[in-house]
Amino acid sequence: NSDGMDLPHYTKFLLISAYLASYNPSRLDVQYFARGKDPTQKRKRKGGGASAAAAEDALGGRDRQQLLGPRSFAIERMLAIFYSVIAEPVDSAVDVQTQIASLITLRLLTKTSAGDRLDGIKCKCNVSLEAIRGISRSVRFEIDRFLYNFT
Repeated sequence: NSDGMDLPHYTKFLLISAYLASYNPSRLDVQYFARGKDPTQKRKRKGGGASAAAAEDALGGRDRQQLLGPRSFAIERMLAIFYSVIAEPVDSAVDVQTQIASLITLRLLTKTSAGDRLDGIKCKCNVSLEAIRGISRSVRFEIDRFLYNFT
């Protein structure tokens, strides 16, 4: 296994989805993950938005999330991304919640919400870009097409 992680097929896609949820802005989910859309296709922007100059940070470069580290995300958002990026229908015998719990146990995901909350659980992804690229290659998923501002 060249990716260094011996995880089940769907668990790899859950981890990829967690990485995308941690590093992509949620406002771009429709653009990247809506069925039938090409994520590399640029959206036409109408007036009234922030200018490119306003998007620059104080150091003169774009404020890239990979430099800031992973953001917390709701498990529901990760699952929406998961069901969007997985090519085939998920087998009904697969217990997705158990696989998420396994990723937390393996410390590939860190739970960031309060320990006693049962709804609205939030996590962060603890996997490097190199590792997620290896996992993506192992399941033939082109992750770079779905990463925002990773140049």
